[in-house]
Amino acid sequence: MPAKKATDAPVYNLPHERQVELLSEALLREYMHKRKFTDTLRTFDEENPRGPDTISSRALMSDLMTLKSETQKDMKADGIETIMEMLCCLRVQRRLEVEDLKRRAAAEVPPTPEKLKKKKSKNHDGGKGSKRKKEKKRVFAKEFEEDSPSDKDSVSKYGEKHTKRRSSEGRSDNSSSDEGSSGDESTSEQSSTSVGKGGGPKSQIGKKTARALLEVLCGAAGALPVSFLGQGFAFDGDVDYGLIQRKKGPDGVVSVVQAFVCAFFFKGPFMDVRRHQKQCLIRSIMTVLSSVQSQARLICLVDGPISADSVETDLASINTRRDFATMQDVENALHDFIDSWMQPNGSGVFCFLLSALLSHGVKAVTSALASNTTSSAVAAEQHLITADGRCSVVLTELLMPKESASTAGDDDFVLGNLALGMGAAGATCGFVTRNPDGNVTMTNGNPRCPVWIVHHEGRYVVLFLKRDNRRQLEQRRTTGATMSTDVFFYEPSVSDRGDTFVTITVNSEDENSSSDNFFLGRAIRSIPLWPSCAIHWNGAEPPF
Repeated sequence: MPAKKATDAPVYNLPHERQVELLSEALLREYMHKRKFTDTLRTFDEENPRGPDTISSRALMSDLMTLKSETQKDMKADGIETIMEMLCCLRVQRRLEVEDLKRRAAAEVPPTPEKLKKKKSKNHDGGKGSKRKKEKKRVFAKEFEEDSPSDKDSVSKYGEKHTKRRSSEGRSDNSSSDEGSSGDESTSEQSSTSVGKGGGPKSQIGKKTARALLEVLCGAAGALPVSFLGQGFAFDGDVDYGLIQRKKGPDGVVSVVQAFVCAFFFKGPFMDVRRHQKQCLIRSIMTVLSSVQSQARLICLVDGPISADSVETDLASINTRRDFATMQDVENALHDFIDSWMQPNGSGVFCFLLSALLSHGVKAVTSALASNTTSSAVAAEQHLITADGRCSVVLTELLMPKESASTAGDDDFVLGNLALGMGAAGATCGFVTRNPDGNVTMTNGNPRCPVWIVHHEGRYVVLFLKRDNRRQLEQRRTTGATMSTDVFFYEPSVSDRGDTFVTITVNSEDENSSSDNFFLGRAIRSIPLWPSCAIHWNGAEPPF
């Protein structure tokens, strides 16, 4: 028996006013059912009894509201589930688009630049110039005919006359070429390669800076761990938002980028997963770079292969690009590097780390490491990479944007952050670690993004909310009502990756008190948003 089509429903034969009434009831019922407002839904059904004309099909509601399945699929990826919420979201988007079009239409047309005026006037006079050139050619040809030799005497006269002309022209050409060569030599001293697009000339790090970088990373006598070299920003095949870390070591660097990828990945709908991954990665790297250095002209980008057999030599000759005018220029240049940085066995992670350190300044990093002011959780550390080849807490906190520091370098970057819902000062995430006494230490417990990095004995786990419902949780917590939400956690360095989450319930006692036996459980409860909550692990094994 063929399936019954939505167009066969009796609601299509009813008057328009009755259709609107039934559709409104159906939208309310779906919303209350999805949001688990059971008591309210029961009362609503008592006041509005269901009948033969009641709309209970989501496909029928979608058809009546002309809501396409592709649109619903995209919005579900952003956490918008009910049709009522989808319609509200579309209404807001449409209003923003109309306001943007009105603003553009009301904008004044910019005046014609002076350079363009000069170019137009030059093109306008082009006909006159061509006539002058033709007349000059005729004069030269006539002069050549007059100077044509008819005998030996005339040959000598012709030669003397044109020799003088060429010698005078040669002296002027030589003087101009000498000036040009001196300019080329000064340019070649500044850079050995071509000028980079969107920034100043490409250059190399140099031996002195390379030694200083290696010393601040692992010490003068230490060797750089191989795990930092063969690691790129590659995404996992199981979870679209997850980065893969093949070897333990650069956990602290990868986790910071992973945190902001999680923050940006669920901000809006997308069609092409690979393109969305690349965009989120670029925005995450830009967030870190603009936090360590707010001035675009001081940001340095590094790209190139580095071999484990010749680290210092390759590091000294690796290409850098700097002297950018705006943050948008930095992002444009990053687009040229990102494919290289995303190679699974490449040097993307290490090039990003070098870019961040050079942008911050090697001297500034050295002084921060010496005073240990960036870390409030551990004792003084000698280098950014520990003796066992892992990232120190100092290095991780150095890469994390601070709540008080503004990461907005120019208007374009501010607009980019506002478009992502991050605010004008940029994105931030929280950081949880264990102090020497064994207690939990929280830094930036209420970040702009619902993301927290949890550190424990060299391992890093990223906690995050796919849907930012912190405002609702705070309202329920203050009123004493209960509310549940899923908190996802991801560790790039483990082999068994997946979409793992715990369910927490605010204002509820934990039936299983064993959650406090795990550091991750204590870290979750240290977040100010849910200090007293019940944690349900959903069969997942806590990483630590």
